[in-house]
Amino acid sequence: MRRSFILLGLFFVSLPFACGGGGAIAPAPPPTFTVTFQAGPHGALSGTLVQTVPYGGSCTPVSALPDNTYAFADWSGAGIAANLANPLTVDNVTADLTITADFLSAIPDLESWLLAHDNVAAAIRWQFRSPAGGNAYTPPGAADMIAWADWSQVQKDALAAAYLDAAAWLLNGASTAVSMPRSGVSDAPTNYYSPQGDSGAVMQWVSPADMWNLYLSHVAFSLALETTHAVPWSLTTYSAESLRYLLDSGTMGWKLPYSPVSFSLGTYGGANLPTFRADNRPKTTFAHPMWTYGWMSGAGIIGSTRLASIGGVLDWMRHNMAHFYGAETFGICDNVWGYRGYPPLSRIVGGTVDAGNPLEGAQHWTMGCHGSVGFLAATLRALNIPVQPVWVGGHELACFLTERLYLDHGDDPYNQVVKGSASPILNVLIDEATYQSRFTPDLTVNLNNPGPGVVANIGKAAADFR
Repeated sequence: MRRSFILLGLFFVSLPFACGGGGAIAPAPPPTFTVTFQAGPHGALSGTLVQTVPYGGSCTPVSALPDNTYAFADWSGAGIAANLANPLTVDNVTADLTITADFLSAIPDLESWLLAHDNVAAAIRWQFRSPAGGNAYTPPGAADMIAWADWSQVQKDALAAAYLDAAAWLLNGASTAVSMPRSGVSDAPTNYYSPQGDSGAVMQWVSPADMWNLYLSHVAFSLALETTHAVPWSLTTYSAESLRYLLDSGTMGWKLPYSPVSFSLGTYGGANLPTFRADNRPKTTFAHPMWTYGWMSGAGIIGSTRLASIGGVLDWMRHNMAHFYGAETFGICDNVWGYRGYPPLSRIVGGTVDAGNPLEGAQHWTMGCHGSVGFLAATLRALNIPVQPVWVGGHELACFLTERLYLDHGDDPYNQVVKGSASPILNVLIDEATYQSRFTPDLTVNLNNPGPGVVANIGKAAADFR
């Protein structure tokens, strides 16, 4: 039987009594349930992983922690809907649950990505043969190149492996120091050009293996920059011309029709100067792009935009570079950079003592305008910023293709007027319309023998810099 009591004349409370005057019977406790959290492959959890929760109650939060190069995907388990919350709190528990945190690779599959971005894939082209009837100064034609879609499986696998290596390094914060040689890439590879007399004009020929490793590492790194969003600009927005200067081996070196087979780097002036700008190659030896990116990151050069990053490299040149003494010969290069070939990028950055001018001490020597444009091409390529060398009257200018801006002489950044000014370094650049009015309306050609009026405009932006 139950009896009701009036409390304060307002509330009624029913109390149970056992028949026959026995003791009170306690209410049954509410049911409880066990909620178990577990991590799938490539991750871990933080929080209380086994929780006892009363009917209708809530768990305390549990966080999913992906391993390096992996990302949290979702929570899954019988009786629950897939959930993307992280950390996760489960409310209104009414049954035992086992909940699994799922993880997936943070590195997109390269082949799938390229198939979805055919303009980028089409720009990845390797020179597999030398031009028929050509010589060391003959640029490769379309028939001499093979696009990624037609590469052998071995070549595609090699690119995919280099891409995974670069992407993992970037996703880990690019904090692991990179030394050279790495993955077969050195910025002081064996130079097979012969003869190499001290007074001979420096030229550089590298083995097919060195050229392949150099090219592969740069293409893989460009794609890793893109898919990991390491830089806030995208290859997918680039023109075919800009993509070519990042992804086509013909912008780095040309396969020669001689035995033993080699690839020639750099552009040679005079009578052998290419007619078209598109056939120009830089004269600074590329380093591994992970080394280059790591140096720029540590030096604070990389900006939030392409233009700011261009400015970062130019400003480093303004405050650090020095023009070498002498001519572009094997002997001078050996004296200045300790290498009988084009200046190695890492030795420009690290500084060297010119054996012919030891009283100058250690300097960041550059091989004049040709070496400096090569420096810009080699560094900015590691940020997916293409640089096209432009020859005018034996001098070299730089075109920043994505910005349609020009450096009107490779020596401009360390010109004494520029060095002595506090003005922003980007003021030294000229726009495309100015280039056309001062040099030529034709944006496709080199100018081998321009008139004196054109020559007078080389370096004008630096001379006028304020």
